[in-house]
Amino acid sequence: MPAKKLPDHKPAVHHQPDPLVPPASPDPSLFPPLADQPEEGSPDAPLRLSPEVETPVAQLASIPANPEPIVAPPAYQTAPVEPPAASSAAPQSKSKVSWVVVIVALVIGLTLAGYAVFHLLSGKTTSGTVSVVVPQPSPVPASPSPLPSPVLERSGLKIEILNGSGIPGLAGKAKDYLTDLGYADIASANADTYDFTSTQVSLKADKELYRSLIMSDLQANYSLSSQIATLSADSSFDIVITLGQK
Repeated sequence: MPAKKLPDHKPAVHHQPDPLVPPASPDPSLFPPLADQPEEGSPDAPLRLSPEVETPVAQLASIPANPEPIVAPPAYQTAPVEPPAASSAAPQSKSKVSWVVVIVALVIGLTLAGYAVFHLLSGKTTSGTVSVVVPQPSPVPASPSPLPSPVLERSGLKIEILNGSGIPGLAGKAKDYLTDLGYADIASANADTYDFTSTQVSLKADKELYRSLIMSDLQANYSLSSQIATLSADSSFDIVITLGQK
């Protein structure tokens, strides 16, 4: 394959700028001679404005001498609105009437309700007589008051003392002991036998209340038997005491 032929490159040409030529001075003959100007700062020197002031002054010079007057738009005034005098009285009168109606309705309703409750409690209706049973609480039974303790008089008893121990004089000593305690009607004798070991007490059924009293009086000096006999109703004595050997 034949080799490609490269394009020819021409060397770059640099153009030099033309040298700067100073402008030619103006010909003085072309300008008329200026009159002698007063020095700056002297009283006769004209007033010169700064660039910042010259522009607003130039703008003021462009304003016409007699500008058109600016007419302000007419101001609109609204007349005060007065509330109608006659319309306010009507709602007040209506509110008063409504309150009166409400009060009257409440009074009538309460009256009818009270009338109905009264007839309901009294058990009377328009259809006839209806008895209303109101449950009553059951009465609480009162606790029974304790019965007063009977007063036991020792002097009212008829007592017989029997000597069942065989020890002479034992019945007399027992009689003196009971007399000192307040027993008044006491008789003494010997028992049929002398084989009693402990003291035995017998009493009538209607003198059962005196059992604890006579037992309490005797147990201080005598050994009492746990068995207590009952006397017949036709016995001459209320209590019979048979003394034992102890």
